[in-house]
Amino acid sequence: MDFSNLFSQLEKEHNFQILFACEAGSRTYGTAGENSDYDIRIIYKRTIKEYLSLKPNNNDSFTYKNGEFDIQGWDLRKALLLAKKSNPSLYEMINGNEYYVANSSLVSSLRTIINDTYSKKVLASHYTQLLAKNIKLYNEKKKSSYLYHSFRSALMIEYMLKFHQLPPIALSQLINSSEMFSQNDLNIVIEIKKNGTISNEDSMNRLLKELQLYVVEAKRLIDHLEQLDTNKVQWSSLEHIFLEQIGFKQ
Repeated sequence: MDFSNLFSQLEKEHNFQILFACEAGSRTYGTAGENSDYDIRIIYKRTIKEYLSLKPNNNDSFTYKNGEFDIQGWDLRKALLLAKKSNPSLYEMINGNEYYVANSSLVSSLRTIINDTYSKKVLASHYTQLLAKNIKLYNEKKKSSYLYHSFRSALMIEYMLKFHQLPPIALSQLINSSEMFSQNDLNIVIEIKKNGTISNEDSMNRLLKELQLYVVEAKRLIDHLEQLDTNKVQWSSLEHIFLEQIGFKQ
């Protein structure tokens, strides 16, 4: 789908330039239903004058929703500060495969920082919390998306613990490398995500029990990932990207 007209409209209305835009929802994972909206995440830059102004500016995040589209994003400065903290959402945005806008210089620079300096301990802790939270919510509300996100989180954690590397985003890669979950487990999750129901309830209950047990296992194991976090992103690297992208000549 072509979003160029919508992006141009938003740029004019909000006086910014979109540097990066990607799909971030169910369409990325192949679980979109007939009524799924477009979940889009963006990184944008404002004018040099705004960045240099003494007047406080709270335009570091953006949200636009109209039923069909759910667009959220960050100002360039905020995105770079989040990279410093190994932010998981930024990790998934940059390492996804469904781009609508991609400033090649920005994407290349952020990928280098992510691959070289992102904390595996921070990411694993995030996905462990997400796993526990979504299992709890699924048990309370029986909403299919909670089961899906808990399963995906478990795969991400398992990959990091097994290979001591940052995980891929694609479910196909995660499930192919998994020793704990199978393609059949993935099919169960996709079925309930797309249809809201499951044909084999016993299989779903088994999978849910395995996910609940894995929360305890993950919490016990992720601490040792901290010793792998040897590289730290330098402020000078982030500042170089920032100044280059806003067109500031030194």
